[in-house]
Amino acid sequence: MRIVNCIAITALSTTAHANLIVNGGFDTFVPLNGTGGGWNASGNDNLGGWSASGGNPGAFYALNAGGNFTPDPVLSQTIDGLMIGCLYQLTGFYASNILNNSPGNATDSLVITANSGVIFEAGPTPLGDWRPFTTTFVADASSVTITIAAEANGSDNDFRLDSFSLNLVPSPSSTGVLGLAGLVAARRRRAL
Repeated sequence: MRIVNCIAITALSTTAHANLIVNGGFDTFVPLNGTGGGWNASGNDNLGGWSASGGNPGAFYALNAGGNFTPDPVLSQTIDGLMIGCLYQLTGFYASNILNNSPGNATDSLVITANSGVIFEAGPTPLGDWRPFTTTFVADASSVTITIAAEANGSDNDFRLDSFSLNLVPSPSSTGVLGLAGLVAARRRRAL
């Protein structure tokens, strides 16, 4: 039944393709440690936080705790109204904030979770080298908290974040449903 609901939502809803993340481009100010601009932030030092320029493009948010390994600097947002059992895609960009590379080969310094389940991990980049990422998860509840942690797993690698987007993934069946609906409508027009 859930698969049918996902097909119906992606086939019929214009909001199915809308970005569910609030302020994913960080165009609105987000506090260093606190709640605002759609996000909750904690564990940052003065080298972290919101910046109006230098992002990919425009503003960005940096997670940095200056080597203080506990707690990790994090940014999170709770999104409501998800369809349980449907596939969602999270995209965005990340780049190292300061060239720590401690350790340089850490592939799990940046960790993104959806309701505590890890959905993406990455390591440091060259400074200024914005890297795109795309990951998916199946909604196990109607609400999901996306949490982004830097300096994770005992590392001292901090990151800049930008251009986050969360969207319902159209199922292959929904494309077929839309195509079939178009054919039926075209036939009806010809018959009239």
